[in-house]
Amino acid sequence: MARLLERVRAGGSADPVARVCSAVDWAMGAAGGGYWRRRLRSGRRLADGWDELVDDMTLTQDRTTTQPSSDAVSCAAGHRADCGHVRGVGEAAEFREQYPVFSARHAHDAHLAELAGRGLSQAELRMVLRGLLREDAQAQRVRAEQAARDKARVQRELAEARARNGGSMFTAARTAGRGGAA
Repeated sequence: MARLLERVRAGGSADPVARVCSAVDWAMGAAGGGYWRRRLRSGRRLADGWDELVDDMTLTQDRTTTQPSSDAVSCAAGHRADCGHVRGVGEAAEFREQYPVFSARHAHDAHLAELAGRGLSQAELRMVLRGLLREDAQAQRVRAEQAARDKARVQRELAEARARNGGSMFTAARTAGRGGAA
């Protein structure tokens, strides 16, 4: 459970315990159906099925809120990144909970404004933003993993250099033990 909570926190949730509890409540309620009640028998099973559970919650929510494209939002002057229709997408409760940083939620507003201008509904815009934010999180994880690999490589190279130099990074220390000038 601790690793699941860390994973949810790393995903951008300000309160991972509340996020996990709300998912369990959904799974055990009528919306989750018998499928999730049968599957979630332990913390380990919850952690193993977490991504699938969140996807099911998202799909169920989308089914209940999706409107056809003909119901696209309208804005008399055309949609802009700062118009209320576009800003409202990033301010939906699901995004505020999972991505508490304003700039993360609204980094794609210009793209959403363009899509709103093409006739996408609020529900479709939320779906697009959800995908974009997941891609952002994935890219951030990839960068963090690369940084960790680079750090490990540098530490390994430093340890090898120390071993070659008799336990020190300085060749003077190696020669000082043999009577050389320090």
